[in-house]
Amino acid sequence: MIVLLVLALGLPAQKGPSLQDSQFSLHGFKAGGVFPEEEAEADAAATAWEISGESGWMQGELVQLRGFLLKLHNPQKGGLIIRSPGCEFQRGVWELKSDDAMLLQADGLQASGLGYDVYRKDDKLMLVVRSTVHIRFHKGKIKNIKLN
Repeated sequence: MIVLLVLALGLPAQKGPSLQDSQFSLHGFKAGGVFPEEEAEADAAATAWEISGESGWMQGELVQLRGFLLKLHNPQKGGLIIRSPGCEFQRGVWELKSDDAMLLQADGLQASGLGYDVYRKDDKLMLVVRSTVHIRFHKGKIKNIKLN
């Protein structure tokens, strides 16, 4: 009995399983929300976002998705959709990264490329397509773009 007590005192205390360290398989993942209104434009409508994936896994703040789809919609500015075979979504900082091909569709615009990053900077949503970029404009369908 003394040996068991000595062994028990020598073992470090272990916590229970951590959800942060656990990896979860995903099927039919969907997340959404609304970006806050930009401070510079008090009358601007908020942009709604929705991210979905056919399958993947999640560990902590990282979500790895296959069959990825991003939808953005702003009542004043219109909407867009980005499709890709896969991406990494960092939930805490709202960043998307992928080496896969992507297709962006918006009113009057279609763009494709290989590898992309989507992130927020200064309350703006930024898309960087890394290579093999093709952009196709549909002159009659493009919404009026407001430049500040």
